[in-house]
Formats: sequence, C-alpha cells, structure tokens
Amino acid sequence: MMTTQPSDRKNPLFAQARDWLSGNAPLLTLLLLAPIIVDVLPGSTRLSALAGLIPEIVTYGFAAILIRWLVRSQRLSIVALILLGIAYALAEECVFLQTSLTPTFVLSENHVYGRTFGISWLYLLWALGYECVWAMLIPIQLVDLLFPTRRDDPWFGKRGFLILCVLFVLGASLAWYYWTQRILVIFTHGASPQPSLLTILAAFLMVAVIVGISLRFKRISRSQERKIPAPWFVGILAFLLGLIWYIPLFLYYGLAPNLPFLIPLVSGSILAVLVFFVFYYWSASLAWCSRHSLACITGALIASMLEGFITLPTASTLDITGKIVLDLLALVGLFLLARKYPSARQQRQSMSSSDDSLPENEPAHN
Repeated sequence: MMTTQPSDRKNPLFAQARDWLSGNAPLLTLLLLAPIIVDVLPGSTRLSALAGLIPEIVTYGFAAILIRWLVRSQRLSIVALILLGIAYALAEECVFLQTSLTPTFVLSENHVYGRTFGISWLYLLWALGYECVWAMLIPIQLVDLLFPTRRDDPWFGKRGFLILCVLFVLGASLAWYYWTQRILVIFTHGASPQPSLLTILAAFLMVAVIVGISLRFKRISRSQERKIPAPWFVGILAFLLGLIWYIPLFLYYGLAPNLPFLIPLVSGSILAVLVFFVFYYWSASLAWCSRHSLACITGALIASMLEGFITLPTASTLDITGKIVLDLLALVGLFLLARKYPSARQQRQSMSSSDDSLPENEPAHN
C-alpha cells in the first residue's frame, strides 16, 4: 500500500503534478522522441535552432501519438502502423508542408532532376520511407520498449483522440503557413513555385484512402517457430539499409544527373517492398524478441546519425559539438535499454518458470 509522503501532504498540487507526469510519461516521451529522432539526432534541427523543435512536436509528435492510438485501440497490425506512417508522410510532403511539391528553394534554378508533373519523385520516395520509419515507426517502437507494461495501452480515450486531432490540424495549419508563406518566400525571394491545387487534393484523397485501408489490417498472434538471424545481424542489416535509403536523396541533389530518374525510383520502391516483407517474415516468428526490435532501431538510428555528418562541416562549433554529444547520449541510452531485455531463449525459459516475469514487448509485430 502506497503511503503519502510528508511533502505531498504539504503540497498536494506537487503530488498531483507528479502523478500526472508519471501517468503520462509514455505519451510525453513519444511526443519528444518523434521529432528528436527524425530531425535532431541526424542534425537537421541543430542546437542553435532548437526553437524549430516546437512546430515539429505538434506535427511529428502529435501524429505519432495519434497513429499509435489507432493501432492500439483498434488492435491493428504492424502493416497498419506502416501504412499510417506513409499516410502521414504523404500528408506532410504534399498537403501541409508540400516539400515534395516545392522543395527547390535549396537548389539551383536549373535543377530539375527527378521532377515532373510538379512533383519531385525521388525526394518524395525518400521522404515517405524516412518519415514513416524514423518519425513514426522507430519512436513508437522505442517508447513501447521503454514502457513495456504500457505497450498495449492506448494511453487515452476517444475524447483525448479528438482533442489531439484538433491540435494536430491546428499545428499542421500553422506549419503550412510558416513554411510555405514565410520560409519559402524568404529563400526564393518570392519566386517559389506554387503547387497545383489538383495535386494537393489528389494527395489528400490518397491519404484518406491509405488510412481507410490500414484500418482493415487487424493484429494477428504469432504462432510459427521459424529460424531467424541473431539480433546483431538484424541490426547491421538495418544500418546498411538505412544508409542505402539516402541514395534517392543524394541522387535528387545531383549525385548522378545523367542517370534516368525512373531507375532509382523503381529500384527504391522495389527495395522498400522487399525489406518490408523480409522483416515482417522474421518478426512473425516466435523467435523474434525485443532485442531484435532494439537492434533494428539502433542500426537505423546510427545510419541517420552518420548521414547527418555529411552536411555538418558547414555548421558552427556549437552545433557540431551538440550533435556529437546528443548522438552519443542516444547510443548510451540504447545500450542501457538493451541490457534490460534478455535474449529470446532466456525469456522463454523465464516465462516457462514464472507467470510474473516481465511481459515481452514485441512492437514490431502488433
């Protein structure tokens, strides 16, 4: 039985605040982890510009929480989680930020590689995968690993979901105005291309269709014992695939201007589908454990961290030092988290000997 501390009796507001923070710790963690993983650790949002984290919290953070709520409350599968992540990425790229429709503010006026029908296809391909995995899938899985006893908990009810939906729409609207009406105008001196309204509406319709399809993929219990690679191998593979996924982005910025853009576009799409089926096949096995999930997360994060150093030499000493320190802290945290989870064999032995053992967190196969 819990006892009330003397300080709690003297200051009930402090006790209430502490209880609220404790009860909402997973939600608050995801709210911060999503933008930190997708933008801060790679170095896109630098230490000297951390104010930019605020709009990223109301977009990436709220979106990750809403997607997780749908998956948990409706008992959806990992397929649904990925589809919802793709839907968010498509909405960001073509509806409210429109970076795949008007991203040329950082390029020369003659740069048109991979851009047709008003869409930068290679940039869009990279962004769909990056924002789905690094902004949605990885933060959601990592939070479930950090709070294993809350992994099946939606965290709040329908009223909270509706409130967050409203806040997300308001935040996305503000992000649209700030990015398209202020930042682009400044960088392009008022000459930024205006995306077609038809393209935006088509993207919005596609987002709605993807969300509708995702709701049909219900969770399926794992029942097959198939041989899968060790966590270290899975982590290395995730690292290599994470590096490879940046190739479309480098090509878009002029790595090989004479290469027909359909070749990397089709190849990248096929690679994404193959990677999904391979990891889905592995995670459907009873041998898949939390160490496999954590290895995937670690490998992918290291890849994005390293990629960020390509453009970092142009940053200030403060930003370079900040990125190195934050990346190292993240890796230390992942290492400490890995020590918390036993191997699949150890866990099966533990679960067979005790009904009170720590519940295994398998966010990669919901």
